Amino acid sequence: MRPIGLVETSSIARGVKCLDEMVKRAPVAVLLARPVCPGRYVILVEGDVAAVEESFKAGVVVAGDTIVDKLFLANPHPSLPAVLRQAVKPEAFSPVGVVETTAVASALFAADAGCKAAKVELILVRLAAGMAGKSYVVFSGELPEVEAAVEAGGAAAKERSKLVETVVLANPDPLIEMFLV
Repeated sequence: MRPIGLVETSSIARGVKCLDEMVKRAPVAVLLARPVCPGRYVILVEGDVAAVEESFKAGVVVAGDTIVDKLFLANPHPSLPAVLRQAVKPEAFSPVGVVETTAVASALFAADAGCKAAKVELILVRLAAGMAGKSYVVFSGELPEVEAAVEAGGAAAKERSKLVETVVLANPDPLIEMFLV
């Protein structure tokens, strides 16, 4: 699994400067680099461990006091990068769990922790676009597994003081599936 690193700044201008420094510092692939609400900037990179770590450290230094949240995962759960590229349609619409956070990096920590704690599908990761900086992740699977994933993901976000809310829907109405994938 390729590591990922993320830097979220409270300044769009500083975020652009971080992006420039991060890609100059080490050979990384940029998965995401864009402004997000409310006027923040997010950079997400992947690559080999040394490159991502070097790039991430450079981004944190440049971000300085504008840093909102940050993430370095040397060994992310395999489903995380795939879902970041696009939502995954679950095999069967089953119980779902949602972890909502106030920052992008914390949502990714929650997704990673939930997937590593339980046998679930990570079906959606929404990162701050049009949500006042909030992000959320959605898990699907058997009810006890979804509950365990939400508990672990919520704990990971809470540890970073970025948890907003968690919810588990044991028997979601099939009509809501189109809004979750």
